[in-house]
Amino acid sequence: MKTLVLDFDGVLADSQYETLAVGFNSYLKLNKHTKLFGGQKITFNNFDRIKREYKTIVSQYKKLRPFGIDNFCPYVFLAAIENKIKIKSQNEHIRLRNKMMPESYKKNLKNFLKERAALQKKDFDKWVKMDKPVISIINAARKLQKKCTIAIATMNRKKSITRLLKKYGISPKIIADTTISPDKKKQFQHIKSKLKAKFDEMHFVDDQVRHFPKLLKLGINCYLATWGYNTKEQQQEAKKMGAALLTKENFYETFAKIR
Repeated sequence: MKTLVLDFDGVLADSQYETLAVGFNSYLKLNKHTKLFGGQKITFNNFDRIKREYKTIVSQYKKLRPFGIDNFCPYVFLAAIENKIKIKSQNEHIRLRNKMMPESYKKNLKNFLKERAALQKKDFDKWVKMDKPVISIINAARKLQKKCTIAIATMNRKKSITRLLKKYGISPKIIADTTISPDKKKQFQHIKSKLKAKFDEMHFVDDQVRHFPKLLKLGINCYLATWGYNTKEQQQEAKKMGAALLTKENFYETFAKIR
């Protein structure tokens, strides 16, 4: 039986605003004199106003999202915006990220997870609205779970997404998250072992091109979610690798017809 493996952020959910809010509050802890967003902590009550008043920063952040790798990236993006550092490619982002990692990575990751948990605890439904589900894909995935095995491979945390998946009626057989490994190859090896599945029967949907080369070598069928966080250049790169491009319109029919 085929296994449909879905990424979470950028595939099932548009997490732009959630990562911006959590990311900035984490950034603020290490940069108390920042002028971004007036240096004010983001809350459920002030976020709509902040998005209106600082729409240029929000727009700049959105443009950087296709270069995201993990929960440290919002920190890097915000630092780049504040210091007027241009990021035009994945390699430029990686170079800047590597410079910041020794001093800030561990501290920021701890703050990021703490800030996310605090928002979820304060009001889970309001947090869900920040981490906006892609309804058409959610609905399609719910129908597809009757036809195939659903699994999740994510750079998010299992405990952060389980309630949202349950809320929308998706019951994956397994969720491989960063506690398993931040490496998608190792996540898939874990999924394969637990489900006793074959790599060539796995179909993986992600919005990040960078994971595909090592997964395609394993025989995994890869698909790029073009509604997620990727650029036209990254979409062309995915096609050259041998990955298929998916749209919201062809998502369901693509997997419904696979035997």
